[in-house]
Amino acid sequence: MNYRFYLIDDDPTALTLLETLCEELDYPYLAFEDGEAALEKWSETKEKCVFVCDYTLPEMNGLDLLKKLKEEDSEIPFILVTANGSSEVAVNALEMGALDYVTKPVNPKEMMLVFKRAIQHLNFRKSFETLNKKIKKSTEKSGFLYGETKEMLKLKRLVEKVSPTDAPLLITGETGTGKEVLSKEVHRLSQRADKPFLALNCASIPENLLESELFGHKKGAFSGATENREGLFIAANGGTLLLDEIGDMPLNLQSKLLRVLQEGKVKRIGENEEISIDVRIIAATHKDINNEILNGGFREDLYYRLSVFNVHIPPLRERRDDIDLFFSFFRKRYSKKNIKLSKEALIKLQEHYWPGNVREFENTIRRALLMGDGIILQEEDLVFNNIPVHKEELDFRLTFKDWPSLKELEKIYIAKLFLEKDFSKEKIAQVLGVNRKTLYRKIKEYELEN
Repeated sequence: MNYRFYLIDDDPTALTLLETLCEELDYPYLAFEDGEAALEKWSETKEKCVFVCDYTLPEMNGLDLLKKLKEEDSEIPFILVTANGSSEVAVNALEMGALDYVTKPVNPKEMMLVFKRAIQHLNFRKSFETLNKKIKKSTEKSGFLYGETKEMLKLKRLVEKVSPTDAPLLITGETGTGKEVLSKEVHRLSQRADKPFLALNCASIPENLLESELFGHKKGAFSGATENREGLFIAANGGTLLLDEIGDMPLNLQSKLLRVLQEGKVKRIGENEEISIDVRIIAATHKDINNEILNGGFREDLYYRLSVFNVHIPPLRERRDDIDLFFSFFRKRYSKKNIKLSKEALIKLQEHYWPGNVREFENTIRRALLMGDGIILQEEDLVFNNIPVHKEELDFRLTFKDWPSLKELEKIYIAKLFLEKDFSKEKIAQVLGVNRKTLYRKIKEYELEN
């Protein structure tokens, strides 16, 4: 792109020379005999351009024009033309933000080089702005959506403190709350941001393959091992490894994982040599790990090793004040139109139980934006997934603001079971799907002993 040059000099001969140089370089230009006329013309368009201005001008000199331009656009390239012996003026110009200066009589070759440097400066600024937009867009697509509720602002502060450290992190929360997205945000904010980020869903890989996926194997170590495999710990060396759904990892692998975390070394299947690794571990699960420990499904020592910091992401139904903000976020992602949310649609979104949390919300909004007609999203545009609801959702037709907290609901539910099951703790534990030890803990926590 050829940017326009604004050439300003009250000496016709000097101005003609500048015009000739622009024509030789094929640069578009406008010529002026005073600074006020040039400033007035530029003010009409505020275009990206280069100013080449003589210092000595009637009424408004070159430094006066430079000052006014910088007040409007601090990045505009300004080249000052000064007479011999006016070095003080040139220094003042550079201090005020001029890109360069040239002394009279003007050397055509020198001036052409200065012209080219000014164009390079503008091209660099354009590239920089484009890169910034890409980075911002990338961050918007991958960054974790905190919201503005008290709990989420607290979570944001914790993540900002924890991320720069190398401490292991355990992220808990229901399916769809954004555990993997948050783990990527932690990696992005860490000192390892330029190193690999790898993720493994422990629940999606068969037990007999999970060990090889994590630690790697040597060719011929077992049937089907047709080549060497380094494993995720080695592949993520120097970076971050997310172990998603860690609560589903088999107990025998939990003990091997604990050893790797304690010693900082990994041994591939079929090899005796240990390889030192430097990997930050982030674990995530939708399960109640404390309950898993009590039931013997998760190692307590591994839990303490993983949860140096424990981050819990609340479900969307506990973040309803952020619904409007969430809608704006996903509207920008999936629609170029400035679509608004009707009051009725907002209420419908706020009163939904959101069993699939943010993932369900995103899909719902994306579908509504595609199916909706006009610039106002109406209540009838919102279609929720027809899946079985949780027990707590059955009577959720009441306004959510009238409901107690989830802990209070659990207390009410357990108390109700005492009456229905004739105070039989064994039957109550069966209905709740927990062991009696967990039930006793709940009874004590909610002061239901009597």
